[in-house]
Amino acid sequence: MIARDNDSRRENIRLQQWQDKLNSKQADVDCKEQENKEQAYSIYKSIFSKTYCKNTLINEYGKDYWIGLIKKMYELGQEIGKSEIQVKIEGYLLILPSVPIVLQHLQEHMHLTKLNFRLEHIKSHMLLRT
Repeated sequence: MIARDNDSRRENIRLQQWQDKLNSKQADVDCKEQENKEQAYSIYKSIFSKTYCKNTLINEYGKDYWIGLIKKMYELGQEIGKSEIQVKIEGYLLILPSVPIVLQHLQEHMHLTKLNFRLEHIKSHMLLRT
């Protein structure tokens, strides 16, 4: 009976060690999966930041493509713990740095000198937001 108890304890210890190894491996997999989701989200953010104000490219891919990307960004954001509003805010922050450039372009190339866009004010206001 004592031998059987010892064998049972050793087996329980062996099984616990095996379970600990499995738990550790699962934690590693979960961590890598989270990193992959965050990287995918970052890629989508990069796509939006690099294609903003590129009407030719936007039109070429079509509305359905961009709507799909936006939906995927919401999904990925949710998977990494972001709310839809957080994803929207990050999207807006991606395009804000280009606003003064767009306004300056309008002033220079469309000769809208009568409209004072106060670029410096806009730039300083944007710096306060970030």
